[in-house]
Amino acid sequence: MTVSITLRNITHNFGSVTAINNLSVGVEHGTIFAIVGPSGAGKSTLLKIMATLLTPTQGSGYVNGQNLTARPWQIRKQIGYLGQQVVLDEQLTVLENLLLRCRFHGLTSEEAEARILGLAERFKLMEVLHELPRGLPYGMRRKIQLVRTLLTRPKILLLDEPTRSQDRQTGLAIWDYLREHKANLTIVLITSSMAEVEHVADLLIIMNHGFILADGSVDEVLFAQQPNQILEATVHDATKRECQ
Repeated sequence: MTVSITLRNITHNFGSVTAINNLSVGVEHGTIFAIVGPSGAGKSTLLKIMATLLTPTQGSGYVNGQNLTARPWQIRKQIGYLGQQVVLDEQLTVLENLLLRCRFHGLTSEEAEARILGLAERFKLMEVLHELPRGLPYGMRRKIQLVRTLLTRPKILLLDEPTRSQDRQTGLAIWDYLREHKANLTIVLITSSMAEVEHVADLLIIMNHGFILADGSVDEVLFAQQPNQILEATVHDATKRECQ
């Protein structure tokens, strides 16, 4: 497979705190790549570096052949990034927010309408399209932000816990969408749900304190994390008949 994202010896410091410590990773096109780890492990920092929202203190990287630090705007044209914070224009309706995103990316009115209605129907947003975001629950606002990220059909999706604060039905709809489209995308997913990892991801890294503790296929990594099992057996003296 083609490698879409390559990071080599990446370190990122926030003052005296090292969030990413000499980390190297490659993400292949057509895969869902999960990042798991405790709070403060460096997961969101790593995703922001991939999205060119943070510049690494040291190291180098490429996203779809573009240098991470030299060509950030070319990279941003190819990615869809969903962060932890919800950033919507509170003076515009949900529909106007989505239309504005489409216009920024050069979609025609017909293209924009078709994509918005398709995703709004799929993710149950039809009833709130004409409402202002500020009056909506946080989970709904996160879902709107996700749909806005998907509208432009980016080549790379960088998603920071996309199912957080979502009900089970929405979570399953997101899983279905990612699996359905992964062949044409590169998807990097931060998640705290091992069920999500097992059902969606192809590859997995476990991070802590800016280091990668384990990486590989989901089956390989999860099997390696299993505690050693001790099997105890009692063998009695076999009689002559039992040996025949």
